[in-house]
Order: sequence, then structure tokens, then C-alpha cells
Amino acid sequence: MMKDRTHDISLIDYHVKDVETLGKVLNNAAATAFPRYGSSRYCDVYVLLLSWEDDDLGVVREIDDLEAVFRDVYGYRVGRWKIP
Repeated sequence: MMKDRTHDISLIDYHVKDVETLGKVLNNAAATAFPRYGSSRYCDVYVLLLSWEDDDLGVVREIDDLEAVFRDVYGYRVGRWKIP
């Protein structure tokens, strides 16, 4: 005896059939959501990186890397604050 299906498959014919079509659908959706491709809708972006003053997990190197990405890749202004 076959188990009842766990998912509704009544709309299976509406699913994307291949990766190329999926890519086109996703690109169109992204272009609609973000019409200014390559530019930001914001004039300035600021990032505040918070960390504990007592860095018992040793995350300071990860925070350094993250700061570099925000600053160098995205061009954001970055500030840091250590929580006492």
C-alpha cells in the first residue's frame, strides 16, 4: 500500500523545467526588485561592527575581514564599537 503524499503536487506542471529557465526567471525578478543594477538607492551607507571588549571567542580577525569587505568591496563607511 502506498503512503499518502506529504506534498501537494497538483501544480507540478507549473514548476520550472530547467536551470536556464530558472536563471531567467530569477534575473527578471531581481531586475524588477532592484531596477538600478550597479548603483545603490542610498547616497551613503554606514556599517557599525559591534564586538565584546572581552573577546574570549577570538573573533577580532573575522571582524577585521568583515570590515575590509564592507569598506573595500562595497565602499561603505565602517565604524567599530566594543561593548564593555
